[in-house]
Amino acid sequence: MTDLQCPATVVLLANGAPPPPWLARLPVAAADIAEALRRHGLDAKPPALVAVDSSGWTLLQDS
Repeated sequence: MTDLQCPATVVLLANGAPPPPWLARLPVAAADIAEALRRHGLDAKPPALVAVDSSGWTLLQDS
């Protein structure tokens, strides 16, 4: 995997866990995950294992 060249944040939550209140401050992370996957050309539904690097998003495993 190549360097991202920019900072990235990942928030992992347990299945069915309510989102923590501070998540509202991260609008990108709070986006519709299914829509984000489609927008990046991935035919998957959450949860999904995705690699993100300078060349884009790659589906590693569809859970």
